[in-house]
Amino acid sequence: MSSPLLPVEGVDGEAVTPSASLGFVTRRISRIPSSKDNASIPAALDDDGLKSSKASGVVRGYTLKTVYLGLAFCLIFTAFNVAQAYITILYPTIGTLTLATIYGFFALGSLVAPQVGDALGIKWAMAVGSVFFVVFIGCLETGADGIVLLSAAGVGMGSGTLWINQGVWLSRLSANTGGSMTGYFTGLFFTICNANGIVGNILAIILLEAGLSIDMMIWGMFVAGGIGCSMMVLVDPMHSTVPIGNDTQPAMTFKDQLRSVRDVAKMKKSLVILPCIWLQGCNLAFMFGRLPDMLPNDAGGVAVAQVFLCYGALQCIFSYVNGVIYDRFGWKPLVRSFLLTGIFAYSVLVSLLPSEYGLHGTFGHLVEPFLLIGGLLGHLDATLNTAINLAMSKAYRPGNETAAAFGFYRVGFCSAMALMNILGGAFEIGWIMVWNGAWVAVAGWLYERHAAEMQGSVADP
Repeated sequence: MSSPLLPVEGVDGEAVTPSASLGFVTRRISRIPSSKDNASIPAALDDDGLKSSKASGVVRGYTLKTVYLGLAFCLIFTAFNVAQAYITILYPTIGTLTLATIYGFFALGSLVAPQVGDALGIKWAMAVGSVFFVVFIGCLETGADGIVLLSAAGVGMGSGTLWINQGVWLSRLSANTGGSMTGYFTGLFFTICNANGIVGNILAIILLEAGLSIDMMIWGMFVAGGIGCSMMVLVDPMHSTVPIGNDTQPAMTFKDQLRSVRDVAKMKKSLVILPCIWLQGCNLAFMFGRLPDMLPNDAGGVAVAQVFLCYGALQCIFSYVNGVIYDRFGWKPLVRSFLLTGIFAYSVLVSLLPSEYGLHGTFGHLVEPFLLIGGLLGHLDATLNTAINLAMSKAYRPGNETAAAFGFYRVGFCSAMALMNILGGAFEIGWIMVWNGAWVAVAGWLYERHAAEMQGSVADP
């Protein structure tokens, strides 16, 4: 049975998702060698759901494996995302450049990630990729700009390896369970993984309120990341137990990968979804690179954690809720909600800028408006992720075209993140807000106008 590659997450563990990785992932086909192997397949999984207690037991086992992987990712990104939120504070001169380096090398690392998975297996490829996150967090405490930038390049490369092979892992799990519970396992993984935004920032608030310095808090994140990295050693390797197609698809060469992404980029449906992808990158670049600088000067490091806690909580909640909304009501509520949320959030941000007519004089010295903004931007990101990934899963043919489509997604997303972190510092923050708000309007309008391109049959490009 054939199934499209599952969406995978962004470098910051967002549930970008199902998130988009540079999905140059070709399917590895394992023929069923014996009836004994065949007996391990949950044959009772069909379009009507579970039909037997045996199938229930198999799903329970896969559920535990998914929960374990989600917990490992949650710890890794609890550590990384908290540390990432303080980069511009710890390194004001190279903070945005560090973020740009991470996401630039993320795209590059994704190009070679399938080869790493082939060489090491997906379990060990994920384990190796996770090591770079721990190294990066430790390097933040060196105080050396060069070492931080070098480790940023490393974590970008490791991110591609980690997330693409995680996508293969979930794709194989989906095939092993008959493909009828893809949404369940994907939602389960990303809900647990995205809890990092809650866990990490609550932990950061506790440590900072206890009087620890930001440096000591970062070391605490280093330990948390190390535990998550160690857990990867015990992750299930998730071998294929069912054939995913009639014929095997050979591993794509590097040139084939680039060519397939180029071909997908030329499709009309790719151009329709591109503004949403670009907006997602611009929004995250603003969230991690510029929003912390807007907080009141006397708010301290705790305020950063509080804002990101609101961001992570709404992101985690709507990673699940958006899937329910989509199943019941389709794409329209998602697109209209990110339109309203995005325009409202950036309008409030503009009003908080120092101005004779704005709200800065009344609310600019308070943290509470920024807590609201953090929650709104978390909802915006989660809803963009859902709208993009579910649409892409419907619009492209299963197999290499789907893989190339997620490659297109990752290149677009990382390009926006990198460019906005590099160029954003050259512009006043108000112009960045107007820029992002304009992309909200363009993305929502274009998606709704050409929704049929993203929701219909995959037969035509």
